[in-house]
Amino acid sequence: MQSRRQFIKNASCAAVGGITMGSTLLNFRSLNAAVQSNAFNLNNDYRAMVCILMGGGNDSYNMLIPADSTAVNSNYDVYKKSRSNLALPFNNVLKSAALQNNGIPLGLHPAMTSVKQMYDNGELVFLANVGTLVEPVDTVTQLRNKSKKSPLGLYSHSDQAYQWQTGVPHERSSTGWGGKIADLVNSCNSGQDISMNISLSGTNVFQTGNEVIEYSISPYNGVVTINNDGGTWALPQIIKTSLDSMLYNPYTDAYKKTYIDTTRKSREGAALLKSALTTAPTYTTPFVTSNELSRSLKYIADVIATRSLIGHNKRQIFFVEFGGWDHHDEVLNNQNEMLGIVNQSLDTFAKALKQIGVFNQVTTFTMSEFARTLTSNGNGTDHGWGGNVMVMGGDLKVNNGVKGRKVFGNYPSLALKTTIDLGNGVLIPSLSTDAYFAELALWFGLPPSELPLIYPNINKFYSYQPGTMPIGFMGSQGSSCM
Repeated sequence: MQSRRQFIKNASCAAVGGITMGSTLLNFRSLNAAVQSNAFNLNNDYRAMVCILMGGGNDSYNMLIPADSTAVNSNYDVYKKSRSNLALPFNNVLKSAALQNNGIPLGLHPAMTSVKQMYDNGELVFLANVGTLVEPVDTVTQLRNKSKKSPLGLYSHSDQAYQWQTGVPHERSSTGWGGKIADLVNSCNSGQDISMNISLSGTNVFQTGNEVIEYSISPYNGVVTINNDGGTWALPQIIKTSLDSMLYNPYTDAYKKTYIDTTRKSREGAALLKSALTTAPTYTTPFVTSNELSRSLKYIADVIATRSLIGHNKRQIFFVEFGGWDHHDEVLNNQNEMLGIVNQSLDTFAKALKQIGVFNQVTTFTMSEFARTLTSNGNGTDHGWGGNVMVMGGDLKVNNGVKGRKVFGNYPSLALKTTIDLGNGVLIPSLSTDAYFAELALWFGLPPSELPLIYPNINKFYSYQPGTMPIGFMGSQGSSCM
């Protein structure tokens, strides 16, 4: 016999599916984020996380590149030898005096001009050689003699994409770390008609909790509701009238009532959000509507700008997937186009957040299931492991008197056949996703005591001390109380 909570989740899906195919309500699924017994009462500060999943495996060692010199045995020369026909010309690499790691100058892909400017302005940082880890691993030998464990399904797209979204690298999980955080803090928002987890890419594991599940908005159709908007087509009004007769009648059966209540709240929530979005501002720097990432970030900016109208006054989590990074062929041309889209989209999004006055309160971060091999397979690259990611926002840590402007972690040697090369330039990560995500969670306001519940292996990578962060790229820990 299914539990009441299971029935609520199933009822939500079934009821919404019966309303209309293609509606954004199809992916709504649940509004039952009831007040948890261990929920937090956050202070009156607003914070949001925006997760961008670069699905497919970004070749991030052509995103963040050694840029010391072309001299023999320089770091760039080693990179060029390892990457062979995929190495970017030295003169094309975007260089910055502030872009370095452990004294080694680094540069960016030439398509990332705005990202470079944001880095120079202290509004964006990089994390080097990040990946899924069950425990710290120093050498290939430790994996081969099995003295250290490797993540489940190391080169598998599905397994690694799930692990970045769940924070659980040693087993398959159906709940994501964004969803589990929302389970704890969702009730702190004054409005409960719409989930604090809003997706621009449909159903995803990252935002799936035990109670909270994503609310889905289409980057092309926005929030779709069943209403007669004054047109001549009568069917929407007929459907609306029929639904009203079902949804606003009293039911004595507990399961029927739960089913109808969930469906009605889904419909009302969609109407509320659609109405709120009509008040979104016109942005000084317009978003490009020709690509899905920019359209998605525009909707996220709109929701953030109108958050008070839907009661999301304290916390929000957003998710968007920008897929197509599995470049086994034509990696140079494809990546040039796609990094250009990321560059433009982040720039416009940052300007929109500044315009509505919340840039310091929103942290945008990237993830990708793995990097790629350093070696070429002819015209592309194959699946790798550790890679590089970006974090953008106004609450980055001040380092040596300057906010941001730092590459965190240890950018590795890109030579082949080193102690961390599993073969063909598949590099063992030096930073764990656990530490990466835990720092974001602490910034969001999660108490340190709750970290092991979200990331079961975190104690292998981080031992909390007051005033410390797992890596050190965020400037402050969010306020919370039990």
